[in-house]
Amino acid sequence: MGIANLKGSFAKLQRADEHIYAIDDEIRIFALEHAQTLRVDCKREEGWHLVYVDPLSALPDRIILIAGDCLTNIRAALDYLVWQLVLREDKKPDQGTCFPICETPEDFLKNVRKPALRYKRSPLQGLPINGDAWALIEKVQPFHSAEPQYHPLILFNEMARIDKHRTPLNQRTFLDRKKLIESVRWKPGLHPIEREFPVVPLSSEHPTVIARFRFLTDEDPGMDVEGDFSPCPSIGDIKTQVGLGLLNVLVSYVRNVLKDCQTLPRVQA
Repeated sequence: MGIANLKGSFAKLQRADEHIYAIDDEIRIFALEHAQTLRVDCKREEGWHLVYVDPLSALPDRIILIAGDCLTNIRAALDYLVWQLVLREDKKPDQGTCFPICETPEDFLKNVRKPALRYKRSPLQGLPINGDAWALIEKVQPFHSAEPQYHPLILFNEMARIDKHRTPLNQRTFLDRKKLIESVRWKPGLHPIEREFPVVPLSSEHPTVIARFRFLTDEDPGMDVEGDFSPCPSIGDIKTQVGLGLLNVLVSYVRNVLKDCQTLPRVQA
């Protein structure tokens, strides 16, 4: 019987880590350069007290390109894994060999276990169905989670598909919502009767309202914002945006999958 060597998969994950470090450096440099221009202020408008951010320059396009390279390396780590597991069975992988990512059991059945089209091969062709490697890959599929549509592999799969086949990912910038909530202050004894925290990207052209408060009294609540706000970039397309923190989650998730595979017989790193 053959041997599965996961050295290539781990190397690709290491490269993905290096891309994440590069992105962190880019964001840190951007934050330092724009520390004085990221101004948060308050004003009153039609009974609401608004918290807004002055226009903020867009983050460098370089960040988007590095994120795309990171996604490519994560995808490669998964596909290398399946390639090696097929070799472990003394079978011949081909151009269709890859790591499947399925949101529903029906997708897995139709596209992996029993491909619906006669001429279509399963991406796991060469692995014994319900064998140890097959079972491990099926076990980590998103459809086993409570909310598969938000599973990191589903989000990753869409982002990687966009970046590889359509266009570079779109980048937007948000503020840390938790820090914002903790940083808004008003006069002691006053309590807002309504509050809203719109999840909106910061504009580079006009002020962006990031919070709204309404108080029972008409007196000036003396609202102020205290805190250090760092930009929180996201990537995606027009419809879907995910925080760049997803990259860290993905690398950790895939590394755990590889480690689980290392426990199988005839698998080495």
